[in-house]
Amino acid sequence: MQRVSYNFSFSLLVMIFLSLTVTCQETRLFENSIPDGSSDEELFKIYNDSIDKYLYRDTELTKRTLQACEGLLVQGISPPDSLLFFYKNNRILFKLAESDNVGAYQELLETEKTIDDKHLSPSMARRFKYLKGFTFMALGDLEAAQKVYYENIVTGKERKDTSTIISNLYSLGQLYSDEGDYEDAIKSYEESLNLYPEIHTRPSTVVLIYTELGETYNNLKDYEKAIKSLNKGINYADSEGLQVLKLDLLINKGNAFLNLNKIEEAEKTYLSILEIQEGGIDKLGEHSAKLYEANLYESKNQFDKAIEIYENLESKTDTSELNTLLLAYENLHLLNKKKGDYQAAYDYLINLQQVNSKIQNDEKRQKTAYLKVKYDTAKKEKNNQLLEAKLNKTNVERSLLYAFLAIIGLLLVVVFMAYFQKLRYNQLLTEEVANRTKSLNESNTLLKESNNELDEFNRILSHDLKEPVRNIVSFSQLAINSKDNNDHLNIVKESGKRLQRLLENVAEYREISNLAETNKIEFSTKKMIGNLTGYFEENYPEKKLIISKNTLPVILNNKELISLIFKILIENSIKFNTNNTITINIDYNKEDARHIFLVEDNGIGINQKYHDQVFRMFSRLNNQSDYKGSGLGLSIARKSAELINGKLTIANSATDKGTTLNDLRGTFAK
Repeated sequence: MQRVSYNFSFSLLVMIFLSLTVTCQETRLFENSIPDGSSDEELFKIYNDSIDKYLYRDTELTKRTLQACEGLLVQGISPPDSLLFFYKNNRILFKLAESDNVGAYQELLETEKTIDDKHLSPSMARRFKYLKGFTFMALGDLEAAQKVYYENIVTGKERKDTSTIISNLYSLGQLYSDEGDYEDAIKSYEESLNLYPEIHTRPSTVVLIYTELGETYNNLKDYEKAIKSLNKGINYADSEGLQVLKLDLLINKGNAFLNLNKIEEAEKTYLSILEIQEGGIDKLGEHSAKLYEANLYESKNQFDKAIEIYENLESKTDTSELNTLLLAYENLHLLNKKKGDYQAAYDYLINLQQVNSKIQNDEKRQKTAYLKVKYDTAKKEKNNQLLEAKLNKTNVERSLLYAFLAIIGLLLVVVFMAYFQKLRYNQLLTEEVANRTKSLNESNTLLKESNNELDEFNRILSHDLKEPVRNIVSFSQLAINSKDNNDHLNIVKESGKRLQRLLENVAEYREISNLAETNKIEFSTKKMIGNLTGYFEENYPEKKLIISKNTLPVILNNKELISLIFKILIENSIKFNTNNTITINIDYNKEDARHIFLVEDNGIGINQKYHDQVFRMFSRLNNQSDYKGSGLGLSIARKSAELINGKLTIANSATDKGTTLNDLRGTFAK
């Protein structure tokens, strides 16, 4: 007696559910697992995980989750391409789960555009192509499905992608089995089982292959081989903890025992099925278990119990589950016929014919709708090709026109460029003349300044340098002619020292310009003044020196020049001061981007009429014997200030009232 087994539609749904989703016993609403504060992108991922988990277990939850995803996309979120592709695949799978195979095919065509536009990874493209083959198989287009599987197997071998080879061999085996070609189906299943140890494969896929192999042996009535294959699958499912998958293995194994009339073994198998049912199974698994239980009762000639199961199954099955109804009516017809209740057998035969007719009509409508979609798609593709050809022709004509216009434009550009080149040349020539004129004026200014300095040096050579040299000559002669020559030699010594200071100061004055070329650095003026204070305390131990420093800035400029300026100003405050306690106050303020320093002392002061004269080279207002010096200090300080775009002036001074120098300003601001 041939026992009930899955037909193709049930097998397809079980395969997709178990190979592409997480196997678990509990059903939990996805809303319960959403963390607070999740972003729209995170929600989109959580929803897709929920679809993946409950696709074949809770139709309403899956539909609601797909709608939530669609709402997020309408709001404008942009999930990663891989996640968007996963969502589109889930839409296809959901259509297949609802037996809307044409809708699945339409979704597939839309997703195919995404693959072209988004350039998804090869692994995603292969997964999509695999799903495409299943959709063709669900539509009954076995030739198209077979072509896809063969192409995927060839691609998998070229890429050494064993996982792809296994999944497509498995699907190819299902296709052969659906066509009744059980020998080729077995070859495909066994080839895939020989490959899986080479690479990590989903344990669920391995169990499913054993399930299909056992069922195919059952169809060939080779029940011993069926039991052997199914036992391997059961052992593997136990080792991997896949209890839900054991249900199909046990049912097929039980049917094999029933066909061998091993009722005791079949009953033991039923007890194992009951243990799995206690753990919770889905609706499809529950129907399968009930069908097996009815077969078991029928084998023991307990027809009434079998009929009760089929009638109960019929009452719980809606019109969307036509394959289950078909099996129930077929068995109810046969069982009532065996009982001799021909009226009931006839009634169920009528129901059977009606369901069978509806299935055939649905298949015809599906095939017609599928062919229409294919025709419309092909027509649209052809129109697109014609439109593309027309656009190409238009683009060629447009390109020729653009080329002609480009040539004319190029000629115009050449003419205009020649004209503008001439204008540009004239402009550059004018700018060059202006730059050279400016450079010449600057050179003339520098030359004039150099000439003025030369005049000063001539004056020095004719006067300031002559005096110490004359003293050296005169007192040297006196020292030769005099017996007591110590005083004369001291004068010679002091004159030599003075001459040495003059020459050193002249050299220092000439070298200042070179200091202006050094790099600017950032430094603290307060710390710099502190270092100078230590220097003067060491070199003028006889003086009590008090230098007060108010808040002084950190600036970016030539530290060497600025240090030289303050050194000269502080040293003048010490030298030209008759007090035992010398007080020097250094103050600071800022005007716009310029720094203003004021240096105030309690020295002898400078008469107002000499305020400009003191900055001239070798200018002295005091007797050499009273105040030592070359007369170059303030000249060096002012020139140093000018080199950093500053200015050194006397702000306030009078005889015996001290001096305040200020406006030490310039571009040495940070």
